[in-house]
Amino acid sequence: MYDGYSFDADENALETMYQKLRNAYIRMFERMGLPTLIVDAEAGAIGGGSNEEFMIIADSGEDKVLQCDKSGYAANAERCELPDPKLTPPPTDAVPPMQKVDTPNARTVEEVCAFFGTTPDRLVKTLLMRVDGKPVAALVRGDRELNPYKLMHALGGEHVEMLDATTIQQLTNAPVGFAGPVGLPDEVPLYADYELRGIQDFITGANAPDAHLIHVCWGRDFREPIWADLRVAQAGDPSPRHPEGVLREVRGIEVGHIFQLGVKYSQAMGALFTDAEGHQKPMIMGCYGLGVSRCLAAIVEAHHDEDGIRFPITVAPFEVVLILVNPEDAEQRAAAERLYEQLNALGVETLYDDRDERSGVKFKDADLIGVPLQVVVGRAVKEGQVELRLRTDKHTERLPIDTAAPTIAERIQAMKASF
Repeated sequence: MYDGYSFDADENALETMYQKLRNAYIRMFERMGLPTLIVDAEAGAIGGGSNEEFMIIADSGEDKVLQCDKSGYAANAERCELPDPKLTPPPTDAVPPMQKVDTPNARTVEEVCAFFGTTPDRLVKTLLMRVDGKPVAALVRGDRELNPYKLMHALGGEHVEMLDATTIQQLTNAPVGFAGPVGLPDEVPLYADYELRGIQDFITGANAPDAHLIHVCWGRDFREPIWADLRVAQAGDPSPRHPEGVLREVRGIEVGHIFQLGVKYSQAMGALFTDAEGHQKPMIMGCYGLGVSRCLAAIVEAHHDEDGIRFPITVAPFEVVLILVNPEDAEQRAAAERLYEQLNALGVETLYDDRDERSGVKFKDADLIGVPLQVVVGRAVKEGQVELRLRTDKHTERLPIDTAAPTIAERIQAMKASF
């Protein structure tokens, strides 16, 4: 892992440095042959202001990324915003009075839906969390997932975690799985996802063992919550950046993450400087991380075919693999070793394959490890030539042995110049 930090005197200087490092990262990944997507990211407990991740889009990626199909907005699923749909609350006049129902052995959303013969969008989950040490209740629809970081940001906090079972029991008088908004202590703030503003007559936990409440309405049966964007975004959701945009999901491999940290850590550590007026102030920090080993894995994901790796010339462990077809042939061996020495003298990073193996095995291995250029010393030696193959397209051409080394070196420089 490469980790860099910047220290500046004011926000403008931090922004300038951040943009310089951001552009440097873009150039680095371009030179590696990595097509990166820059996405809004979640800083989590690290805190700070703006932060972005550099993602390599790949089916094997461990991160879920959401992209707007209209605006180009992209964000990690932990961060992706959702707009307020500004729903109109349905009338509650015709909703029957709230009723408590015994629900033995029905704890999960699936079990409760099966018990009542309903769908998850008619349930409201109450998740009891702790933000900066204080309990808070968060409400989301039964078929949605709470994004804890969004809850943390809604409260202006810096740390979020789920309450432990003991504390939940103390607040609700019920085990985990039966919490609900009705009857929660007034000192516990109540937050709800925007989506719930358009729902009434729903099912919640009853804050009692093996029991749920039906025909529940916010504003009637419990206080109106504070509305906020709380749920995990998913494919098909509306874009937060375009009125007609829709989010789509792709998978990504994170290879870089840059932060504007601000003064959170410099204040804590006493990292101060004296300004022009003689006042001591905390340094304004930035943080810039790059996953070196992750980049290698991402390069393989981005550059491969059915035969193996296809390394870009700028990051290949060797630039050329020199394949001696028949080690028993003295003429071939002499030509191969002479060419190997010439390439090394020109600074060409060369892997010499003179193994006592069938030529098919050597060609297969060369494709597998993905060295960009393959130079084959075989039967063409009798005609004073060697074969040059490109790993990317398997194109083959013949070169005179006497001028092969400088020609190959020139090709390598031209290939590097394209990055």
